[in-house]
Amino acid sequence: MGERSATFDLMRLAASLLVLWSHQFVLTGLVQPEIPWIGSYGTFAVLVFFAISGYLNAQSLFRSRSVCTFLISRVFRIFPALIVCVVFCIAMGACVTTQQIHHYFAPENTRLLETGTPLSFFIRNSTLLWNVEYKLPGVFKTNSYPDAVNGSLWTLPHEVKLYLLLAAAGFCCHFKPWLGGGVAVAAIAGLALFGMLHPLGPLLRDQWLATFAVIFGVGAGLAWIEACCGLKVAVVVFSILFAAFGLFGNPTTAAFVAIAVGCVLLNQVRTPAWLAPRLDISYGIYLYAFPIQQLTSNASGGFWVRFGLAVTLTVFLAIFSAKFVERPLLAWRKTFQSERAPSIVGP
Repeated sequence: MGERSATFDLMRLAASLLVLWSHQFVLTGLVQPEIPWIGSYGTFAVLVFFAISGYLNAQSLFRSRSVCTFLISRVFRIFPALIVCVVFCIAMGACVTTQQIHHYFAPENTRLLETGTPLSFFIRNSTLLWNVEYKLPGVFKTNSYPDAVNGSLWTLPHEVKLYLLLAAAGFCCHFKPWLGGGVAVAAIAGLALFGMLHPLGPLLRDQWLATFAVIFGVGAGLAWIEACCGLKVAVVVFSILFAAFGLFGNPTTAAFVAIAVGCVLLNQVRTPAWLAPRLDISYGIYLYAFPIQQLTSNASGGFWVRFGLAVTLTVFLAIFSAKFVERPLLAWRKTFQSERAPSIVGP
């Protein structure tokens, strides 16, 4: 694994643990600490995820020069681990539900596909085609944050939509980084100009797809401009846009740009070998942290005891997911795609 990917892996690992730490406050009935102009530390960590995702996926799309290859890669990255996690949540719910087991799987006076049933939970959360389902019958109803089994899944449909938008942008730009970078800069610059006349805060508040699109787009734009003009030019361009947002009264949007630029610059710092993650468990931590925290939220001990227990169990499940679900299927996908790729015979 190269230095740059190791650095991004370390950032994603830190972000996933930061989400876990931030959620621990809410799930134990406490108030989350917040960062000015951003929100909770968990929100900041999610923005880091989207900034890195925009940067790396833009590189991947223009490297593959194929919408089909890009989207297949994204499917294998997201859905296998997600489906296993959803099954785990349903099985865990069956162990802790206050309902009788047959009523848990087939609630009385409720259709099987109705919201709140295990079948609905599985279909919605493992496909992300409809709204994410949070509840299971009789599960975590008396917790400080009641009913929600896995509240972290809400960001995944937004991420899928951004992958589709990125693929469409790449296709329309004929997979030319200079053209894609121009489109990204024009879009962010247009937003900056609009922000000179109208405050962006009310437009982005609680509009999470728009919020994520801004920071994802900055990450993608940095990657595309770097590919054709170098990283210094990319950083200068988006630093100007950062200043435009800041000077004209849109500090939150300026912070989004700063986060994306900061992640890309931090990626240039060499990661010591002893600090580089040997296994990318960030996605697994993000998937399993919330249900495990709900499961342990009423355990004996104070905040840090429960936090330590949640971290231990979550990391164990994340390692299992990375070693036995994510990595094998990603390897199989690469083998499958290479076998199907047409052979090229030189002259």
